[in-house]
Amino acid sequence: RTPLNVYKDEVQKGGKVTVLRKGWVVTNAVDGAPVAGSGAYVSTTVAGNVTDASDQGAKIGTFVSGVDADGYCKVEVNLP
Repeated sequence: RTPLNVYKDEVQKGGKVTVLRKGWVVTNAVDGAPVAGSGAYVSTTVAGNVTDASDQGAKIGTFVSGVDADGYCKVEVNLP
């Protein structure tokens, strides 16, 4: 048994986790080069801004920023 770090959102494998429904995240898991204001969609392979309409899934939010020099961008998530 290992103690959980109380300063991080750690859970044991198989434990319950919270799901983000409304808020924002910073991620580098994007496909392409999104621009601020464009829609963020879920893909079957990669979460992000998918340009191929046949591979585009449900809209999960909006990109707040474009990709920075390190490859990260901010996404505002707003799930129904």
